[in-house]
Amino acid sequence: MLNFSILKTQSELLQWRQEQRSEVGFVPTMGGLHHGHCQLIKTAQSSNSHKKSQVLVSVFVNPLQFGPTEDFKSYPRNLQNDIEIARKAGANAIWAPSTNQIFKGGKDSIFRIQVPEKLQSRLCGAKRIGHFDGVATVIIHLLKNVQPNFLVLGEKDWQQYVIIRELIQALGLPIQVRGVATIRAQDGLPYSSRNQYLSQSERVQSLALPRELLKAANNFKQGKILDLKKTRSSLEQEGLNVEYLEVVNPHNLQPAKPSENYSLLAASVRCGTTRLIDHTFLMTRKPIIAIDGPAGAGKSTVTRAFAERLGLLYLDTGAMYRAVAWLIEQTGVDPKDQNKISKVLNDDEQDLIINLASNEYFKSIDKKILKAQILDIVFKEKKNDTYKVIGIYAKRARGLMVNYIIRNRITDPKALKNFSDEGYQYDDMLSSDSSWVFTRN
Repeated sequence: MLNFSILKTQSELLQWRQEQRSEVGFVPTMGGLHHGHCQLIKTAQSSNSHKKSQVLVSVFVNPLQFGPTEDFKSYPRNLQNDIEIARKAGANAIWAPSTNQIFKGGKDSIFRIQVPEKLQSRLCGAKRIGHFDGVATVIIHLLKNVQPNFLVLGEKDWQQYVIIRELIQALGLPIQVRGVATIRAQDGLPYSSRNQYLSQSERVQSLALPRELLKAANNFKQGKILDLKKTRSSLEQEGLNVEYLEVVNPHNLQPAKPSENYSLLAASVRCGTTRLIDHTFLMTRKPIIAIDGPAGAGKSTVTRAFAERLGLLYLDTGAMYRAVAWLIEQTGVDPKDQNKISKVLNDDEQDLIINLASNEYFKSIDKKILKAQILDIVFKEKKNDTYKVIGIYAKRARGLMVNYIIRNRITDPKALKNFSDEGYQYDDMLSSDSSWVFTRN
């Protein structure tokens, strides 16, 4: 049977933490555990090392994130039930500290973190003033005590997920953040501790929220104009009081621009006295999913199956390099003879070669022998007031550029200067005739 620890004091937590020899995955909760939390625990069990992670679940109802008229006193509390659910889901320990254990001297005697206005001026933050400041403050106190290797968060509250992720990155904490997509009951309603407030009739009524969001997303996917007024009206006709219904950029949480390919449709409603939130993603095109790994790891096999399962177009960027290999094989050229390879490519009668390969691949070609002009495409990121090539971002950007060329059927190289996917812009000052540089701040 799984060894399960129940921790209530900081000293008990410290002793448990010191005993661990594997990575520790942390699942912070306010209790009221349900199936959604169980999925977070299962995700936390996986580790980057060969050993299974140790999973710690915390139960702490944070007073800092409740407003004066909110349900702090009535929020579901049943520690014994939470312990049983966490244990059965595979957690190794549960930590249930008191308020004084987390906030020495009480909640009114501590320094508080202030979340940037742009991250909390929309969605839940617009109505729940100070809520996310309280969330940010408590998560830092929890992390300071637990010192996990990674943190597992649900994406149901997308705004909270983004804020915590940005906070950890801004403070430079060596903690990986893993998100788990919204877990839903069979009827489509996202799991939430507050669902138990709903009466049987309200439960049926609340299903209009995920249903209308999904309907709006499907209409948008089919090229129809997003009609928020119609969606709001449909929700209200079902007896739901709409607090907000917004379309935002999923990364900065600001109103989405019409030109953006990817956005978040989020809503908050009240069903009776119960506040419910939900969201869905809007995409003007199908997503581009990249996979990387060592040679021979089965990347192509996995990606092809993944694309087929999701109904996506499968594009193997390695095919660009294999196309050259096929041409060489057809002409009978020795693949070790760089001069002849260059001649074969030169005889292909191309006046211009646009180089979107990494240096690792393109260095095998003797550029001096090629008669065609070579145009190198370079992608740089702004770091510490200077622009630098960062491999992982450059690799993705090259794939985006290939997609841009295919999508727009580009035949004139000058049109590449209009490339602006994911914030990149052509930089005339850094570019030359043989090297076009695209930068991103």
